[in-house]
Order: sequence, then structure tokens, then C-alpha cells
Amino acid sequence: MADRGAGIADDLVLGCRGRVVGHQFKNSRFPESFRLRTLLLGAQGCLGALTRSWAALKRGFPTENVEVWFVTNDYPATTDKLTKKNKSHSAAFVSEFATNPSRTLAEWRKTLWGSFVEELRNESGLDETTFEDFLKGLRLITGEFSDFMRIHGLSPEAQRSAQEIASLLPRLVADRRDQDRWSRLELLAELGWRDSFGLHFLHQFPIGAYVQRNVKTEKRLRAAIDKADSGYLALVGPPGSGKSTLLQSAVIARPDLVTVRYLAFVPGAGQGLGRGEAERFLDDITTVRLRIEESQLVRQIED
Repeated sequence: MADRGAGIADDLVLGCRGRVVGHQFKNSRFPESFRLRTLLLGAQGCLGALTRSWAALKRGFPTENVEVWFVTNDYPATTDKLTKKNKSHSAAFVSEFATNPSRTLAEWRKTLWGSFVEELRNESGLDETTFEDFLKGLRLITGEFSDFMRIHGLSPEAQRSAQEIASLLPRLVADRRDQDRWSRLELLAELGWRDSFGLHFLHQFPIGAYVQRNVKTEKRLRAAIDKADSGYLALVGPPGSGKSTLLQSAVIARPDLVTVRYLAFVPGAGQGLGRGEAERFLDDITTVRLRIEESQLVRQIED
């Protein structure tokens, strides 16, 4: 929030996996039509500011896909002409631009909008390759499409959550800590929300200091795991024989073996919280899987 290096697109900068998105919001109390040429190339046009913001974010995140979103509840005009051809009004361009985000500069030049796009390139001061990258990263979100909650069909609960986030952001911008960047966990802490990707419970079975390991059964268990390439294995025995203790100490993660633990019972843990419920089981298993995928991706990046 208020990223001092993001220029005009500093209203909100989202850092996602492989993607950085800067936003410039312009909301009118009474929305009205705008001419795209005036908006981008007029005396107070924002094309230069948008290109500078995109370039600044690209310098800060050279390996990520960088986007700059201009979001306004005003709507593009249908009475102007961006080129000499008919039906080349602002609304038509914004619509076609939104549906062709990966179109190359050469492809744009072959369309109805060729002369206007070339005008934008000349005014931007960017070389052709850089301008093409900027064009692919530019988003013009206008009119009714700026109402994200309605467009994405958020449920009433999700709308309330979005409103809480929207109310928090200005306070973070003005925060005395003078902090620009907030991680997901820090944002959750400020909101007072539980991490939906956090485990409901700690799935670690306690092992006493004087417990003796069953080396023979551990070896047989590992051999059975190594032999199987699908299906199920069951470790059975009477209560108190040490099954959970053995699984906690013997089954450990290896490069070729991923261990995901879910314990429906842990001695000393309150069972009134629904530890064994299927919903909690699904949440925790999914969370562990996502963490595994994330760690594997990090290792790939490091390699």
C-alpha cells in the first residue's frame, strides 16, 4: 500500500506468485463518460504516468509479470472516434482491449485501432519491445466492471470480508509505522482473521523421553512403503501398543516420500473442538498439500 516506487499505480500493489499488479483507482460520485484519447493523451493524460509506474515496478520485480490496472467507475464514450474509421469509439476499443490482453503490437497494427495504438506508442517514449510488454500488462477497468464485488458474484459473507479489507487499507497507508509492504500473514493479523491456510490443529503425537523405539517394526514398515506404489497400508495392534508413537518417529519425509499427518486423537488435547470431524480433516489435509506444493516450487526456483 502506498508503495513509493510504484508511481501513479501505488493505490494498491498486489504481490502474487509470479505476478505483481499495481492499481490506480478513480471513482466518481456521479459517473460520466470519458474519451480515451483525452484520458491517456490529453493535457493531463495519464499514459506517461502509467508507463512510468509499470517501468518502476518492472525494475523492482524483473522476473515477475507486471500489470498496471487503471480502475474507474466512469464509462468510455460512444460518440468519439479514435481513428478515421467508423465505430472506432472509446467504448469499442476498451471492450476489444479487455478481451485481447496478449495481442502483440504487430497484431494491433493490423486492426481497426492500428493508428491509435501507434499514437500511444509514440507518446509513451518506449521502444517497440518495451511498449508491447507494457501494453500486455495494462488493464482498463471501467464502468460497471469496476464493481468487483458484483462482477465476481461475491456472496454476502465474502462482500462483508471485502468491505473489512477495504476499510483497513486506508488505515494501513496512514499507519505511523510508515510501512509500505504487508505480507498476507501481517494483513490477517491486522484484520484479526484466522489464517484459512493454517492448520486447525498441530498433528504431532507426543513421544515420551523414555520411549524405546521398535526398530524391527520400523524397518518392516519402511520396506512395505518402499515396495508399494499405490493402495493402502495399515499398521494394526491393540490399544497402547505404540502404533502412533512408531508412526511419529519412523515415518519421516524423504526426497521421494511426502508425509502428511492427520491425527484424530492426541492425548491431552481437547476433543470437544471437533478434531475428528470430516470438515476439519479435509481442511488440514488440503492445507498440508498446498504447503508441500509451495515448498516444491521454492526448491525448483532455488535450483
